[in-house]
Amino acid sequence: SEAVVQAVINACDKIADALEPYKGKGTWKDVVAAAVSAGVDMSATGEHSRTQGNFGYHVYVGCCAVAEIDVLTGETEVLSVDVVHDSGKSLNPAVDIGQIEGCIVQALGFCLTEEQVKSKVDGRLVNCGTWDYKIPSGLDIPVRFSVTLPKGDNTSSGNVLSSKACGEPAYCVGGAILFAVKDAIYAARKDRGVTGWFQLDCPASVGAVQKACRSSV
Repeated sequence: SEAVVQAVINACDKIADALEPYKGKGTWKDVVAAAVSAGVDMSATGEHSRTQGNFGYHVYVGCCAVAEIDVLTGETEVLSVDVVHDSGKSLNPAVDIGQIEGCIVQALGFCLTEEQVKSKVDGRLVNCGTWDYKIPSGLDIPVRFSVTLPKGDNTSSGNVLSSKACGEPAYCVGGAILFAVKDAIYAARKDRGVTGWFQLDCPASVGAVQKACRSSV
């Protein structure tokens, strides 16, 4: 998104330069009318070079997740997710928060529900529809979900209006949801007298959670 914004800024700069000779013609409407009458092209194309800001910058993100599991069925409910995301000087907080929330839910699906089942015969994907392949639904969204954008800045080379990219960094910290579930499983195993490390792969599906709890129905 910041690359698009920079491209728009570059296009606006071109139009502003084209209007410069007509700045003394009165109001904005008069200036534009004079330029159009003189045959000035009022359209422009802006680009954002991939080498601009090529050295990049750091984005700092923190996430705390709380999950509850049913030790008998393996069902999981994410009670809360709190995210603090460094967006620099956000261009549009509403858009940034939406991006962050979306990436956290996407990570939730990767960590908990989107299990791929492959055929043991030919390796093809068996559950290739949403009846069996479970993407997150409205009921999977954390019960309490908060995103905080602290006041910040971005002075790195090639920054766009002091903003920082958002979305992908939040996907990375979405793994906190898996570890919240694993921590709950540790507690369940401890109640059954089972201690020590165990492996829990993504996605921690209902069956995987139930099996890891060492529960019997």
